[in-house]
Amino acid sequence: MTAALKTPTPREIRATGLVALAGFAALGWALGRRGHHVASLVLPAVGLAWALLALASPRAARPLHQGWMRLGELLGRVTTPLLLTAVFVLLVLPTRLFLWLRGIDPIERRPDRKAASYWNDRAPETFDRASFERPW
Repeated sequence: MTAALKTPTPREIRATGLVALAGFAALGWALGRRGHHVASLVLPAVGLAWALLALASPRAARPLHQGWMRLGELLGRVTTPLLLTAVFVLLVLPTRLFLWLRGIDPIERRPDRKAASYWNDRAPETFDRASFERPW
């Protein structure tokens, strides 16, 4: 279920038109270099028409803007889980397995039956004024 899109401002509609012009022109150029000469003419023309409409009459270009935003939302709903899954499987999981196999516990989660407390003392100089003003 998608949330209702907010009403775009004329400035946002114009910006979307200009981005569409740049994107369609770049895509047309790339396809033209691969021998797709019709697409290399049509795509920049579509981008130019969108940009001119958005600049001349943002109200008339509003449906294009809203459709583009819905497409972006749909793509985000599809690609976000895929990218996060890839990051987890390719980065987080191997790192965790490496640490587990080496017996490394960086956040000290294992219980220590001999310890009286899990408190880690810090040096008193870590609480001076300068350490709070520029912690990095």
